[in-house]
Amino acid sequence: MSSADGRASGWFPGFQSVGIKSNCLFERHKTAIRRKMTHMGTNSTWNPLYFQFTLFVDYGPLRFLMDVLHDTHLISRAMCFIQMYFIHSYKAHEVTILTAMAYDRFVAIIHPLHYDSKMSMKMVRRLLIFALLSPVCVFGFLFEFLIIPPISNPLVYGLSLSQIRGVLFIRVKNSQILKGVITRSEMRQVVSAMALTQVSSNKCAGGFQKVFEHDSTELKCKMKFAVYLPPQAETDKCPVLYWLSGLTCTEQNVITKAGSQLAAAEHGIIVVAPDTSPRGCNIEGEDESWDFGTGAGFYVDATQDPWKTNYRMYSYVTEELPKLINANFPSDPDRMSISGHSMGGHGALVCALKNPGKYKAVSAFSPICNPMQCPWGQKAFAGYLGSDRSTWEAYDATVLAGAYSGPQLDILIDQGRDDQFLSASQLLPDNLIAVCSEKKIPVVFRLQPGYDHSYFFIYSFMNDHIKHHAKYLNA
Repeated sequence: MSSADGRASGWFPGFQSVGIKSNCLFERHKTAIRRKMTHMGTNSTWNPLYFQFTLFVDYGPLRFLMDVLHDTHLISRAMCFIQMYFIHSYKAHEVTILTAMAYDRFVAIIHPLHYDSKMSMKMVRRLLIFALLSPVCVFGFLFEFLIIPPISNPLVYGLSLSQIRGVLFIRVKNSQILKGVITRSEMRQVVSAMALTQVSSNKCAGGFQKVFEHDSTELKCKMKFAVYLPPQAETDKCPVLYWLSGLTCTEQNVITKAGSQLAAAEHGIIVVAPDTSPRGCNIEGEDESWDFGTGAGFYVDATQDPWKTNYRMYSYVTEELPKLINANFPSDPDRMSISGHSMGGHGALVCALKNPGKYKAVSAFSPICNPMQCPWGQKAFAGYLGSDRSTWEAYDATVLAGAYSGPQLDILIDQGRDDQFLSASQLLPDNLIAVCSEKKIPVVFRLQPGYDHSYFFIYSFMNDHIKHHAKYLNA
């Protein structure tokens, strides 16, 4: 018998038992509803309220059955809140039912001759409404004062789900939930981290190539990202390489064209590739050109209208996305590196140079090295950041390298000699190399004869870049 057959034969009795129990619960639920309707339709109040109110306690919420019947590692925001509502509403039901029953006994004992008049149908209905509405009020209180503060504290956000319970205990023990150290935006970030929707999953190189969608708090829209989970991720925490794609790309380009999965599997590296910009924001002009707007976020935090609300790719890549990855996947937050191509190469260099020590290494294919001095960068910076060129310096790798004073950052750059954008003065690698040489920032720059700007070029040298990152991530 095959292992699959063995699992099937072993699981069937369990599923059969769950199915029988589920049917019993469903039948009980329907019977309870019928009894409720029949009982509330009569004017008789001779029987005490014990029986009537117990009909409002129906245990076995459907979400729990779904957890048993479905094996999934994903967490749905909606289902989490539904499950929490059931748990707390049942608790509140018990309290209100006991309160109503106590009032019923009080009337029966203290005013036995006036029981019928005091426990009228009108009073019974009021008590029933109280029993039904109180869970909503109780859950609202718990959500506002007990759930939001601890889980949305920045010290808690980013922890794995298995650690949250212990952290919550610490926060409550130290009474920090009452100190107002959290904001609603931080709470929304935590909720967003829990709300990943899997778009696709494919077995690849012994691991899994997956794509997820989520609601971004930085970009105020739905965003997709790809994540490759190597075989090692099944048992251990793995380092993470963030890949930033270039103009017009999505998360699909690198996972279908670059061939990074084999090398990532060999070295046990998780590879995360976000989209290149917000999408579907309905901003006037965002789809008018290929090098600005949709597909061209340039990994900056826009400061100009109408872009500043949504186009915050720098904060998304350096803050929101890593927290999202660390909260949902077996990643090691202390071992990150970053790479990219063209506009994404610019983004990778900027992220690494602006955050000394955050990334263990950085590499780039055909990066835009000095965007303040090239047409692509000037167009993007003017649109996103405004006409004040001094604000552009925060997103120019050449300028940032000149001011860099952090720990040693080893840079690998591959550039195709036949790249049409190199000859068009869009990339300007010589400017960056000159500054790095002056600042003694180690750069390995390889000018590759015959190669252009395409993913054929990236595919040819991707293994070298994965090895470069593995050298520092697995040190």
